[in-house]
Amino acid sequence: MECLRLEKCTNKKQECEFIIGLKNLDDEKFIEQYFLFSAAPVIACVKPSVLITFKFCYKNAWLKHQKRLETITKLSTTMLYEKKGVFVLLIYQKENLLNELMQAESKEILRNHNYPLNKLNEIDDFNEVENLNLLLKHLKTRFDICKFPHEIGLFLGYPSKDVKAFIEKEGRDYLCCKYWKVYHDEKKAKEIFKFIDNAKAKAVYLLTEQFPIHKVAKMLAEM
Repeated sequence: MECLRLEKCTNKKQECEFIIGLKNLDDEKFIEQYFLFSAAPVIACVKPSVLITFKFCYKNAWLKHQKRLETITKLSTTMLYEKKGVFVLLIYQKENLLNELMQAESKEILRNHNYPLNKLNEIDDFNEVENLNLLLKHLKTRFDICKFPHEIGLFLGYPSKDVKAFIEKEGRDYLCCKYWKVYHDEKKAKEIFKFIDNAKAKAVYLLTEQFPIHKVAKMLAEM
């Protein structure tokens, strides 16, 4: 996990000030900086994906800059749902996300929620994308069935044991909670929490120092 060696460059107060300051930016800058900040753990190889929520008033700006930001960060995005004046995106690294979902314990959980695993093709460079698209398509339909499908934790890189325990215990009796509710291996989870914090802190530092966004993405990817 060499890509997790990150230095903490700021603190929570600075992070909060950064987020508050985003409200003063024009739509393009807001989209750029909020996207880079949110996606930092994915760019830095800490997580396979993250969720990001935009108010609906930013939808046109997002659609205008989507491809450019995907190219700069070498990530992919898909809109999971729109409701109550917001739209929610999944930002992900294709290979890392599919690897997470194809673990045996993850597949068991997905199968229990009727994901079309039987339709997946043998993995190769072409079918990788098709397989992931099939799973994401089913995830989107799950938002129509339930308020928030708990198996989405697998898509966000949460440990499958924690996702399974969360579902079984209905979110109760966890050991600790930050980016997800932890039921197993608390020590390792807290280490990952620190790596996520550090990636976001690094993004805040670089963006606050007004580095061009392509350099921000490059420097996060090299950590």
